[in-house]
Amino acid sequence: MTQKIDIEILKNYSREDLINLIQKLQQDLVKSQQNNEDIELLLETITDFSTGLENEIHSRNKEMSSYIEKVKLVTKAAIAVKEGTFEENHLDEVACRDDPLGTLAQIFQDMVRKLKARETQLADAKAQLEAVLNAVPGTISWISMEGFYIGVNQHLAKTLNLSPENFVGKELNFLKSSPEFSEFISEFIESSENSKTAEIPIYINGEQCYYLIVVQRYNDGTALVSVGIDITERRKAQKDLELERNAFARFVPSEYLEFLGRENIVNIQLGDHVSREVSILFSDIRSFTTIAESMTPQEIFNFVNNYLGAVSPVIRNYNGFIMKYIGDSIMAAFPKCPNDALNAGIAHIDRLNEYNRGRKRAGYIPISIGIGLHIGHIMLGIVGESQRFQGDALSDSVNLAARIESLTKIYGINMLISDSVFNNLENPQNYHIYFLDRVTVKGRKEAINLYQVLDAEDEKTIDFKLKTQTEFNLALEFYQQGKWNQAQDYFQKVLNLNDVDKTALVYLKRIEILKTTIDPHNWDAVWHFNHK
Repeated sequence: MTQKIDIEILKNYSREDLINLIQKLQQDLVKSQQNNEDIELLLETITDFSTGLENEIHSRNKEMSSYIEKVKLVTKAAIAVKEGTFEENHLDEVACRDDPLGTLAQIFQDMVRKLKARETQLADAKAQLEAVLNAVPGTISWISMEGFYIGVNQHLAKTLNLSPENFVGKELNFLKSSPEFSEFISEFIESSENSKTAEIPIYINGEQCYYLIVVQRYNDGTALVSVGIDITERRKAQKDLELERNAFARFVPSEYLEFLGRENIVNIQLGDHVSREVSILFSDIRSFTTIAESMTPQEIFNFVNNYLGAVSPVIRNYNGFIMKYIGDSIMAAFPKCPNDALNAGIAHIDRLNEYNRGRKRAGYIPISIGIGLHIGHIMLGIVGESQRFQGDALSDSVNLAARIESLTKIYGINMLISDSVFNNLENPQNYHIYFLDRVTVKGRKEAINLYQVLDAEDEKTIDFKLKTQTEFNLALEFYQQGKWNQAQDYFQKVLNLNDVDKTALVYLKRIEILKTTIDPHNWDAVWHFNHK
């Protein structure tokens, strides 16, 4: 910087010093002029830069303000989605940007479009589901694990004369229409089962109905759904069917069906049959024709049905079944063992004695029956034609059992059994059974041994038989050896001790015939019956 010059000092300068000073001042002036120009250029540059910077800042502020406004639009759009008021054009201004905010807006719009489409699909599916559930001919209810209704379908509400809204939030038993349903659901809630089924009574308009209820957990076990189907008519039909089956069973017993390997009578076909070895019991009322002659048709039916009603149950009590009734006769089979048949025969006589006591009290005469038992194969099956068939047993063994029964009247005893029965009995020593005769019956050539069952006789008869058993056995021994006179003597001794022993009397009459017709040396000890 040029310093101020003192004039007084200049007076002392020489001419040369003044010239040098002037030259120096000129140089300083030139430099000062140059510096001023630089400053002016710098000021101009600074001024231009400041103006540009100010303009840039203003532009940036304006852009930032716009960006913030667009961000606010996105935020408002999110709130609108939450509130369900969002419209797709809400973000059009932002979505047209080519920066990340624009990309975000585009993604947001796309997600909202998809979400709305899903909501529409869900609403449609819900509407369809509700339509289906309301159309289902059954009751549906959704129940909380606390035992309150979450909702029900229209069918359930209508059935109980309410609207679905009446159920929401109510306890299960609020209607008091089915304590059993409330108990069933409560037990299921307390259990660890995932599903359960039960038939439950429900009172509707004062009438008892039955519903098949199926309950199952859902929503990870936090609630349950109950579906009910009205089975009132089905139960009634089942009951009617059961009554029909029971009615049919009176004609065709269930044991008969089991024999044929059929579940029910509907499966029966003409010609169905099976062959098995069984014990056969045949019983018949003696002198039935004579008894019936003095009765009216109604009285005959009443008499027969009262008798059969009294004695038939003992057949079932001993594992047997009645193959058929033949008038007053009973033909029964015992598939398991002959002891069943024997015990049933003895019980049959006991029941008859009880029945006769009732007849006496009512002023009627007692009746007598005969029972024959035999073991053999039978062909049990269905006979007839397509419009009318019945169960029957076809076998020579059945005929033989009937023949043996008919001989009881000849010998004057209640029950006879064949050797096939006696030889197959378990613990025969537990009964009072004695050999009676060896015979052939009409229609058969093979001889059989007959045994009397004293357990089927009254106490008086048993006492007499036991007292004369020694004499009777000796008489039989002589009879079988063809020693007619000795046999006669001992049979007569039996009669002397028991004058009502019809068996001894039969043998005495028979011996009289044998004496004149049979050579004792050719005697095989077999008597041939030529009549039924």
